[in-house]
Amino acid sequence: MEQETSGVFRAEFPDRPSELGALLRRYREERDIELDWIVQETKVSIRVFEALESGSYEHLPEKVFCRNFLRQYAAILGGPEDAIVDAFDRAWERFQMSSGSYPVFVPDEKPRRVFRWWLWAPALLGIVVIGSLAMMMVRSCRGGKELQRDPRRSMAAVIPSPTVGTPPTPEPERSLPSPAPVVEEVRKTVFSVSVLPERECWIRYRDRSGAMGQDLLRKGGRREFELPGPVLLTLGNADAAVISIGGEEFDHLGSPGQVIHLEVGSDGLRKLGPMEVQGG
Repeated sequence: MEQETSGVFRAEFPDRPSELGALLRRYREERDIELDWIVQETKVSIRVFEALESGSYEHLPEKVFCRNFLRQYAAILGGPEDAIVDAFDRAWERFQMSSGSYPVFVPDEKPRRVFRWWLWAPALLGIVVIGSLAMMMVRSCRGGKELQRDPRRSMAAVIPSPTVGTPPTPEPERSLPSPAPVVEEVRKTVFSVSVLPERECWIRYRDRSGAMGQDLLRKGGRREFELPGPVLLTLGNADAAVISIGGEEFDHLGSPGQVIHLEVGSDGLRKLGPMEVQGG
């Protein structure tokens, strides 16, 4: 059975964050639904829905998570989920363009290279002069005639006889082989991240080599890691996450809906401040 759609959602959805948020908030109030009740049903932080309704996209997590949260929001309100998510995609692009974080377009066609001969002329002239001098030196060395060997002289006459008391010619010194370069051993950090039942948590990580990734854990999900350490780990909704390192578990890492940054090593966890995250 189709759900009743309010007149608020019959018009085309706007593509500006503030206008789309105002439309969602007006429809929620029209249905007399409180944000606290939506938070209880979705187990998502209330700050996420407040940012969606106010158009403050700079306070939102990654786009892939926001689309999932917004689809749950629309399902509870009984609105058209696909249309709302499509409008959010357009609003997100407008937000990226206005904030300066829009990806730079790289054309496929390579620009034409212009040969600036006046920059290369001094170098070419120097090459010609050096080549001419080299040719002159080679010709001057070949100018003298080589003396012909007298065929009447034998090889014994050519080779001088050894002189008594002449010291032997010393053998050339042998150079010792250079030591092999020392290869630094990269230690792996082994840990796991799990989420409590009926909860969810998004994670983002970056290892020592610079490799990055992200994931969304839901309803008791678990993710194993074995990466070159130390590993920079970001948790969204930190209160729902449990980290296990070497048989030791760490929980209650933050408050519900809080985003925290951690450094995971083989010896445990370390919570990072904003300056350390920017520097890392």
